[in-house]
Amino acid sequence: MDIRKAIHELRQEQECLDAFIAALEARQTGPRSRRGRKSVPPEERAQVSKRMTAYWAARRAQRVTAAATMSETGPPSPQAIFDRRLGRVNAFMQFDTVSGCSQAI
Repeated sequence: MDIRKAIHELRQEQECLDAFIAALEARQTGPRSRRGRKSVPPEERAQVSKRMTAYWAARRAQRVTAAATMSETGPPSPQAIFDRRLGRVNAFMQFDTVSGCSQAI
């Protein structure tokens, strides 16, 4: 094979590859997916702000009511705390009296 002919064919192939690479790069620089937080319009931001302000005001009112109730009745006794926690556990677990094993519901 003639060396000049081989070089000519390789240069033609290189030109085709360069064009193909350029086309792929042009495709790649198109719109990319955004990462991170999305942009929020000012109107929606104001709505969220009002909603969260109302939410936290209700939470504060609930905490004040609970504190007022506790000041009237005093703190719960350790037995009351234990019973409340045991009630939550019993609601989750069911004790099988036949086999003596507890099973999650």
